Amino acid sequence: MAKLTIPLEGKEQEALSILAQMEKRDVRMQAALMLRQSLEKLGLLQPIRLTENEARNEPSR
Repeated sequence: MAKLTIPLEGKEQEALSILAQMEKRDVRMQAALMLRQSLEKLGLLQPIRLTENEARNEPSR
């Protein structure tokens, strides 16, 4: 897995931290998930298919 440093303004970092807490994720994993979802939405990446067990354990929205 590659590492990437992304500069954030204070309010952006705070908002990301709040969202990560709400979603019960590490802030880095929350940022990675958001980036992945955006790239999928733009058609630049194919969605990851979950196994039945993973789908069952995914938090409901």
